[in-house]
Amino acid sequence: MKNKDKASYVKEEIARAFFRLFEEKDFPEISIKEITIKAQVSRVSFYRNFTSKEDILRYYIQQKMSKWRHTTDLVKASNFKLVIADLFEHYKQHSEFYLLLYKRGFSYLILEDIQAVWGARENQTNKNAYVYAYLTYGLFGWINEWFARGMQESTEGILGLFEEKDEK
Repeated sequence: MKNKDKASYVKEEIARAFFRLFEEKDFPEISIKEITIKAQVSRVSFYRNFTSKEDILRYYIQQKMSKWRHTTDLVKASNFKLVIADLFEHYKQHSEFYLLLYKRGFSYLILEDIQAVWGARENQTNKNAYVYAYLTYGLFGWINEWFARGMQESTEGILGLFEEKDEK
């Protein structure tokens, strides 16, 4: 096994071990020692790949989202509605993982990921930065509320809510 493959394998094993524990225990109750024992790796291997337990969560989110980004057509990028539909579909497909993050108080990591992709950038004009910030936080607000309500709506249902006019 090449070093790069071995490093990826070790990282994946640590992440898998962590999530098996995370499904059973609260975050503060999980020790690095438990993770390394379950993953069958050394403590040195853990710290070679991660700086903290929270870093594992970030890694896992990035892994899931990078797979989503690769499967999302670049053509869709020109159609915000299709991108949003695809994003909600991604969350629905991985609902067990994302709901666990939400229930354990880590949905802010999803916001971090959304900001990394669609958030304001230093080189933008102030107006564009404010628009991107507004859109990013608004999108996260919809996602977070959807999680809070148990992801009841389908992707089509969520899109329908975006377009629905409020009846008085």
